[in-house]
Amino acid sequence: MKSFKKQIFALGILIISISYYEVIYKPFPFINMTYTNSIEQVNNFSFNDFHSYKFRNIDLSTAASMSDFQKITWAVEKARNLQDISYGSLLREKESMFDENRSYMNICSENSKILSNLLYELNFPNRIIWMDGHTVVEVYFDQKWVLIDSYGNVVAKNKLGILASLEDVINNYDEMTFHKITNLTYDNLPEYTENNYLNTSPNVYSDQNLFVVLDNNSVNSLHTKNRDAMNIMNSILGNYSDGVGSGIQFLINDESKLVGNYGIKVYEKIKFSLQN
Repeated sequence: MKSFKKQIFALGILIISISYYEVIYKPFPFINMTYTNSIEQVNNFSFNDFHSYKFRNIDLSTAASMSDFQKITWAVEKARNLQDISYGSLLREKESMFDENRSYMNICSENSKILSNLLYELNFPNRIIWMDGHTVVEVYFDQKWVLIDSYGNVVAKNKLGILASLEDVINNYDEMTFHKITNLTYDNLPEYTENNYLNTSPNVYSDQNLFVVLDNNSVNSLHTKNRDAMNIMNSILGNYSDGVGSGIQFLINDESKLVGNYGIKVYEKIKFSLQN
């Protein structure tokens, strides 16, 4: 009996230890995550997500006669303007994405959500990418994926002067130059090209190992579902259709640590512990 109690106690300690590491230390613990070394698989995930997007037919007449990159710049300015007037703690949902309300949070992930939805409405495939400590958007432009950091107002170019993807920036950081997207400035938003920020290390792009893309439905409902006990339990038990959400992690380099799939990881580690 004492031996059984010790086993239960040890199992409880194991679960608590795993939970602390996977839930507190790592992001997206309850996301149903696919892991891949292939950027093409990430691209397919993003294109499929774009085709499932439900348009809201917002008024885009201002951007109708613009070139494609002018439309992207317009969307960046719109997103930055909405964030500049945000001072609160609320998180935007799909229905409130474009609300001019001071009660919303002014953080990079919220900025990326606004930009991503604007780009969808403008008919640009795009994706939000979560990194370690920062969130950005990539848009499919001129037959390639291009980094658009609307929060920091920056794009990157490689040594040939071509707009770069986030993968290019992370893997070839020393070859990049960084440029403003818009010359409009906002009091409550950073300018990453100023004060030599991107020429010093560490910064939001140097030494990055995390590259996570969530599907659009998960992006817009993540914060709500991540606080709902039933959604969390469904994710832990593998009932992903009623869980927190789904995503894909691009293992961009050898330092990438797997995130998500908390329930699977707990099960596998407990099973391993019991077998040994």
